[in-house]
Amino acid sequence: MPRRRAPLLIALATAAALAVSLTGCVGGGGDAPSPKPTASKSALFSSDEEALKAAEKAYQAYLDVANELGQGGWKDTSKLADVAAGQVLESELDGALEFAAKGYVQSGASTMDSMRIQSSGSEVAAYVCRDVSTTDVIGPDGVSIVRADRLTRLPLQVVFEETRDGLRLTESKTWSGKDFC
Repeated sequence: MPRRRAPLLIALATAAALAVSLTGCVGGGGDAPSPKPTASKSALFSSDEEALKAAEKAYQAYLDVANELGQGGWKDTSKLADVAAGQVLESELDGALEFAAKGYVQSGASTMDSMRIQSSGSEVAAYVCRDVSTTDVIGPDGVSIVRADRLTRLPLQVVFEETRDGLRLTESKTWSGKDFC
């Protein structure tokens, strides 16, 4: 897959994330990777707990926008820049254009079932378990485009950047280590 496609597939609320998960995740369950040390002179937050709360809030805001976008047929991308930047924003915009042109519509909603801080300093990195078990993507013919054997819990590594309005999601990729979801 081209470099821009993998984040796109993860960033989209359902079908795309599922395709990447089948090639990028290692099964087996287990614990999340150990967090890296977070000491930094330019830390955004005074503690990992504070960073976690902000990251959870930012990721939930991203999921809300991504779900709304998919449920609306990927037509109104106006809210994406409020919750995403960089690689994620670019991928979401490209994916929305493609999915809207194909007439796809999302049903259900992708959720986050856990998050753990990996590091916090000048940016915040975290491990996230994204649950897509209640989602589907329906083509214009009314038939699902999602594979029946998809993974429904996706282990992701995400990165947020600080903005004056809070954190925005800038990177999202399938975790390639032991599946921690």
